[in-house]
Amino acid sequence: MSPRLKQIGLILLLGLLLPMTIFSFFEVYSLNQNEAELTNIYEQQTKSIIFAANQYTDDIVQNWLMSLNNYPNFDEKWVNAFLNNRNSIDALFFKNMGQKQVSGMGWHPAQADGMFEGFDLDRFLKEQKDEIGRLERYFEADYQKKLSYSIAEDSSRMILMCMVGKPKERQVLCLMFINIQKFAYEIIGPRLQKLASDQFFFMIKDEWENGFMFYTHKWKQFQQSEFQNEKLWILPRHQLYIFSQNRTIKESVKARSKRNLGILLILDLIMIIAVVIIFRNIRRELRLSQYKADFVSSVSHELRTPLALIRMFAETLEMKRVPTEEKKEEYYRIIRQESERLSGIVNKILNFSEMDSGKKSYFMQPSDMCSIVKDVMGTYEYHLRQKGFSWDIQLPPQCPQVAFDEGSVSEAMVNLIDNAIKYSDDKKHIVISVCQVEKEVGLRVTDQGIGISEEHQKEIFERFFRVTRGDLYTVQGTGLGLSLVKEIMTAHKGRIELESKAGEGSSFTLWFPVFEPKNDEV
Repeated sequence: MSPRLKQIGLILLLGLLLPMTIFSFFEVYSLNQNEAELTNIYEQQTKSIIFAANQYTDDIVQNWLMSLNNYPNFDEKWVNAFLNNRNSIDALFFKNMGQKQVSGMGWHPAQADGMFEGFDLDRFLKEQKDEIGRLERYFEADYQKKLSYSIAEDSSRMILMCMVGKPKERQVLCLMFINIQKFAYEIIGPRLQKLASDQFFFMIKDEWENGFMFYTHKWKQFQQSEFQNEKLWILPRHQLYIFSQNRTIKESVKARSKRNLGILLILDLIMIIAVVIIFRNIRRELRLSQYKADFVSSVSHELRTPLALIRMFAETLEMKRVPTEEKKEEYYRIIRQESERLSGIVNKILNFSEMDSGKKSYFMQPSDMCSIVKDVMGTYEYHLRQKGFSWDIQLPPQCPQVAFDEGSVSEAMVNLIDNAIKYSDDKKHIVISVCQVEKEVGLRVTDQGIGISEEHQKEIFERFFRVTRGDLYTVQGTGLGLSLVKEIMTAHKGRIELESKAGEGSSFTLWFPVFEPKNDEV
């Protein structure tokens, strides 16, 4: 790799790939930060919803206690009236503080039989003596605190204990027996349904029973869902669970991250591909520029040599310094050969220019491929003998018809023979053959020269390319011959095939499609 190309590669690396890499790392870091923020927002949102549900139930219970605070006494008639309007309360017990006995009680008549069998109220009050004292102190300070208790003897109910009445005037201990199932469905349930909307669903889990006693949607649909849970303030042994009806936040964040990372990777890939393409194009242009410089140098040398010879022999003839007629004929022959060589170089350059600009015209006519081989070898026979070459021509008994431009194919064949001559050392033998494989006709030129290494086999068909190895660089040429052959084969909708190994010679085959006349041409 040349220093200039290395410099361009470094500029591309520092100017494009490095900023792109930094940007990608920054975007990945930003995505992680955003995901953490979204997760935190979601958790705060669910906690707020659970808090709202707890606050609502607390407000309901507080309204019940406010109603109890406003009554001067708690006789059985009033207690029953209070219970009839509140189905989730099974019974109320009151005790005027300072008295040893319970002063009033009430329950729903339909639930009276066997409601409190096995529950020892006096023992409960003795066990909660300290807590009752705290409730009194809070109540005297104008704060109506509530305490919730589970009933071991009856898992369907819980006790809500608090002080009611008037602070510093009349303090009454209230025990409110709440039906958990009814409280969940009649008090909490409607509120949860409203909060759920189309985004969430709720379930209430009984830790004692280890099962869900209430849910807003079917549990089977959300067994794998992510959830948040908090204890219910009023129901001490129950947990309120909140689930997302759609994708969980982790799933949403994961999908969003995948999408964003996918887009980022695609952009990075596009950028890398663009940098590679730019680098390859620049490398190609630099190589082409070098080839052109070598081409100009080579053509200048090839033009200078025959021109110098023509001028030298022409001046010698003009000054009449030729001693014999034989020498004159030799000089005339040299002038003619060198002028033909000049014409060949100029024609090759002009043909390449026409092909490169798309102005080259081809006159395709169906003809015998064997005839063109004979014609070219007939005109090139003297040149081969002069160079000390032997040759074989292998033609099939019946040559297939091919549609081609005779002049262009002749030029392609001459270029291949010319290369065989240039790049052959001691083994000066060439084989020209014609063959047919299925619907293709091949024109093959095989030599026993120095061959072509694998690293150069694809490059030799590029414009101006010449092998720069020391022992080959001195071989005269423009670097246009094989690129012209390739252009000619492309125009004929054919292809060129190369078989070669370094030191073992080369075989170039021009494959043409077999001519198939149309019905009106038969």
